Amino acid sequence: MLLTGVGPHRAAHSLEMRLARGERPDLVISSGFAGALSPTLALSSWVSGARVGEWNGARAVPVDGVALVKGPPGVVRCEVCSSSELAVGGAMTLADAAHPVVVDMESAALARVATRWEIAFAVVRLISDTPAHPLPAFSAPFASALAAMAAGERLSLAGRGLVGAMVDPRGVVRLVRQSLACLRELEAGWQRHAEWSSA
Repeated sequence: MLLTGVGPHRAAHSLEMRLARGERPDLVISSGFAGALSPTLALSSWVSGARVGEWNGARAVPVDGVALVKGPPGVVRCEVCSSSELAVGGAMTLADAAHPVVVDMESAALARVATRWEIAFAVVRLISDTPAHPLPAFSAPFASALAAMAAGERLSLAGRGLVGAMVDPRGVVRLVRQSLACLRELEAGWQRHAEWSSA
Protein backbone atom coordinates (compact mmCIF):
# COMPACT_ATOMS: atom_id res chain seq x y z
CA MET A 1 0.00 0.00 0.00
CA LEU A 2 1.25 3.47 -0.93
CA LEU A 3 -0.05 6.52 0.94
CA THR A 4 0.14 9.29 -1.64
CA GLY A 5 -1.46 12.21 0.16
CA VAL A 6 -4.29 14.40 -1.08
CA GLY A 7 -4.52 15.87 -4.57
CA PRO A 8 -3.26 15.06 -8.07
CA HIS A 9 0.28 16.43 -7.70
CA ARG A 10 1.07 14.52 -4.51
CA ALA A 11 -0.53 11.35 -5.87
CA ALA A 12 1.36 11.41 -9.18
CA HIS A 13 4.69 12.27 -7.52
CA SER A 14 4.34 9.53 -4.89
CA LEU A 15 3.50 6.87 -7.47
CA GLU A 16 6.31 7.95 -9.82
CA MET A 17 8.83 7.73 -6.98
CA ARG A 18 7.55 4.32 -5.90
CA LEU A 19 7.66 2.86 -9.41
CA ALA A 20 11.14 4.28 -10.06
CA ARG A 21 12.70 2.67 -6.99
CA GLY A 22 10.81 -0.57 -6.36
CA GLU A 23 9.51 -3.73 -7.96
CA ARG A 24 6.94 -2.96 -10.63
CA PRO A 25 3.40 -4.10 -9.69
CA ASP A 26 0.95 -5.75 -12.08
CA LEU A 27 -1.85 -3.41 -11.09
CA VAL A 28 -2.19 0.09 -9.63
CA ILE A 29 -5.42 0.65 -7.68
CA SER A 30 -6.67 4.13 -6.85
CA SER A 31 -8.48 3.71 -3.54
CA GLY A 32 -9.84 6.01 -0.89
CA PHE A 33 -12.91 8.25 -0.94
CA ALA A 34 -15.06 9.62 -3.76
CA GLY A 35 -18.06 11.90 -3.81
CA ALA A 36 -21.18 10.78 -5.66
CA LEU A 37 -22.66 13.16 -8.19
CA SER A 38 -25.42 10.66 -9.04
CA PRO A 39 -28.29 10.38 -6.53
CA THR A 40 -28.55 6.61 -7.08
CA LEU A 41 -25.29 5.95 -5.20
CA ALA A 42 -25.52 5.32 -1.46
CA LEU A 43 -23.32 6.73 1.26
CA SER A 44 -20.55 4.27 2.27
CA SER A 45 -21.04 2.13 -0.84
CA TRP A 46 -18.12 0.91 -2.96
CA VAL A 47 -17.63 1.84 -6.62
CA SER A 48 -15.17 0.95 -9.35
CA GLY A 49 -14.15 2.84 -12.47
CA ALA A 50 -15.77 2.20 -15.82
CA ARG A 51 -13.97 5.23 -17.25
CA VAL A 52 -11.53 7.79 -15.82
CA GLY A 53 -11.51 11.43 -16.79
CA GLU A 54 -10.39 14.82 -15.53
CA TRP A 55 -12.58 17.88 -15.00
CA ASN A 56 -11.37 20.85 -17.06
CA GLY A 57 -13.88 23.35 -15.68
CA ALA A 58 -16.61 22.50 -18.17
CA ARG A 59 -16.47 18.77 -18.86
CA ALA A 60 -14.63 15.55 -18.11
CA VAL A 61 -11.71 14.85 -20.44
CA PRO A 62 -10.96 11.10 -20.63
CA VAL A 63 -7.48 9.88 -19.73
CA ASP A 64 -6.23 8.18 -22.90
CA GLY A 65 -4.71 4.73 -23.12
CA VAL A 66 -5.59 3.51 -19.62
CA ALA A 67 -5.62 -0.31 -19.25
CA LEU A 68 -8.64 -0.11 -16.95
CA VAL A 69 -9.47 -3.21 -14.93
CA LYS A 70 -12.94 -3.91 -13.51
CA GLY A 71 -13.24 -3.66 -9.75
CA PRO A 72 -14.26 -6.41 -7.33
CA PRO A 73 -17.57 -8.25 -7.82
CA GLY A 74 -20.57 -6.51 -6.34
CA VAL A 75 -19.34 -2.92 -6.62
CA VAL A 76 -21.05 -0.36 -8.85
CA ARG A 77 -19.16 0.64 -11.99
CA CYS A 78 -18.99 4.43 -12.36
CA GLU A 79 -17.61 7.24 -14.42
CA VAL A 80 -14.73 8.61 -12.31
CA CYS A 81 -14.00 12.30 -12.79
CA SER A 82 -10.99 13.79 -11.03
CA SER A 83 -10.84 17.43 -10.02
CA SER A 84 -7.94 19.42 -8.59
CA GLU A 85 -10.33 20.71 -5.91
CA LEU A 86 -12.94 19.13 -3.69
CA ALA A 87 -16.29 19.32 -5.51
CA VAL A 88 -18.99 20.63 -3.18
CA GLY A 89 -22.30 22.33 -3.82
CA GLY A 90 -23.18 20.73 -7.14
CA ALA A 91 -20.49 22.52 -9.16
CA MET A 92 -19.97 19.51 -11.46
CA THR A 93 -22.50 17.65 -13.59
CA LEU A 94 -21.96 15.05 -16.31
CA ALA A 95 -25.36 14.72 -17.91
CA ASP A 96 -24.12 12.55 -20.81
CA ALA A 97 -22.44 9.89 -18.63
CA ALA A 98 -23.25 6.27 -19.43
CA HIS A 99 -22.76 5.17 -15.80
CA PRO A 100 -23.29 6.77 -12.38
CA VAL A 101 -20.74 9.53 -11.75
CA VAL A 102 -18.29 9.99 -8.86
CA VAL A 103 -15.60 12.58 -8.32
CA ASP A 104 -12.22 12.34 -6.59
CA MET A 105 -8.96 14.26 -6.71
CA GLU A 106 -6.33 11.63 -7.53
CA SER A 107 -7.49 8.90 -9.94
CA ALA A 108 -6.78 10.70 -13.22
CA ALA A 109 -3.26 11.62 -12.10
CA LEU A 110 -2.57 8.06 -10.93
CA ALA A 111 -4.02 6.65 -14.16
CA ARG A 112 -1.61 8.77 -16.25
CA VAL A 113 1.38 7.52 -14.29
CA ALA A 114 0.25 3.89 -14.50
CA THR A 115 -0.32 4.27 -18.24
CA ARG A 116 3.13 5.78 -18.76
CA TRP A 117 4.64 2.78 -16.98
CA GLU A 118 2.36 0.40 -18.95
CA ILE A 119 0.70 -0.94 -15.80
CA ALA A 120 -2.97 -1.91 -15.55
CA PHE A 121 -5.12 0.44 -13.49
CA ALA A 122 -8.29 0.20 -11.41
CA VAL A 123 -10.37 2.51 -9.26
CA VAL A 124 -12.00 1.08 -6.12
CA ARG A 125 -13.34 3.85 -3.90
CA LEU A 126 -15.81 4.40 -1.08
CA ILE A 127 -18.60 6.96 -1.38
CA SER A 128 -18.05 9.58 1.34
CA ASP A 129 -20.76 12.02 0.30
CA THR A 130 -23.82 12.10 -1.94
CA PRO A 131 -26.33 14.73 -3.12
CA ALA A 132 -28.51 13.70 -0.14
CA HIS A 133 -25.53 13.71 2.27
CA PRO A 134 -23.26 16.51 1.00
CA LEU A 135 -20.02 17.67 2.56
CA PRO A 136 -20.23 21.08 4.25
CA ALA A 137 -18.80 23.97 2.25
CA PHE A 138 -15.94 24.53 4.72
CA SER A 139 -14.46 21.12 3.87
CA ALA A 140 -13.33 22.36 0.42
CA PRO A 141 -10.59 24.73 1.66
CA PHE A 142 -9.38 22.06 4.11
CA ALA A 143 -9.02 19.58 1.22
CA SER A 144 -7.24 22.21 -0.87
CA ALA A 145 -4.88 22.88 2.05
CA LEU A 146 -3.98 19.19 2.20
CA ALA A 147 -3.35 19.16 -1.55
CA ALA A 148 -1.38 22.42 -1.70
CA MET A 149 2.38 22.18 -2.20
CA ALA A 150 3.44 25.55 -0.68
CA ALA A 151 3.37 26.03 3.10
CA GLY A 152 1.93 29.55 2.91
CA GLU A 153 -0.92 28.42 0.69
CA ARG A 154 -1.64 25.50 3.02
CA LEU A 155 -1.90 27.83 6.02
CA SER A 156 -4.12 30.33 4.21
CA LEU A 157 -6.53 27.64 2.99
CA ALA A 158 -6.64 25.93 6.39
CA GLY A 159 -7.49 29.30 7.95
CA ARG A 160 -10.39 29.76 5.55
CA GLY A 161 -11.65 26.30 6.38
CA LEU A 162 -11.40 26.97 10.10
CA VAL A 163 -13.39 30.20 9.80
CA GLY A 164 -16.06 28.37 7.81
CA ALA A 165 -16.23 25.56 10.37
CA MET A 166 -16.68 28.05 13.21
CA VAL A 167 -19.86 29.44 11.64
CA ASP A 168 -21.26 25.97 10.85
CA PRO A 169 -21.06 23.87 14.05
CA ARG A 170 -23.81 21.52 12.87
CA GLY A 171 -21.83 20.90 9.72
CA VAL A 172 -18.79 20.01 11.84
CA VAL A 173 -20.79 17.45 13.81
CA ARG A 174 -22.28 16.00 10.63
CA LEU A 175 -18.87 15.80 8.96
CA VAL A 176 -17.27 14.06 11.95
CA ARG A 177 -20.05 11.46 12.15
CA GLN A 178 -20.01 10.84 8.40
CA SER A 179 -16.20 10.62 8.32
CA LEU A 180 -15.96 8.14 11.19
CA ALA A 181 -18.53 5.84 9.58
CA CYS A 182 -16.72 6.04 6.24
CA LEU A 183 -13.31 5.35 7.80
CA ARG A 184 -14.65 2.20 9.48
CA GLU A 185 -16.10 0.96 6.19
CA LEU A 186 -12.92 1.89 4.29
CA GLU A 187 -10.80 -0.33 6.55
CA ALA A 188 -13.29 -3.20 6.38
CA GLY A 189 -13.62 -2.87 2.61
CA TRP A 190 -9.88 -2.95 2.02
CA GLN A 191 -9.74 -6.22 3.92
CA ARG A 192 -12.62 -7.66 1.85
CA HIS A 193 -11.05 -6.56 -1.43
CA ALA A 194 -7.52 -7.75 -0.65
CA GLU A 195 -8.10 -11.16 -2.20
CA TRP A 196 -9.45 -9.66 -5.42
CA SER A 197 -6.51 -7.25 -5.78
CA SER A 198 -3.93 -10.02 -5.37
CA ALA A 199 -5.64 -12.46 -7.76
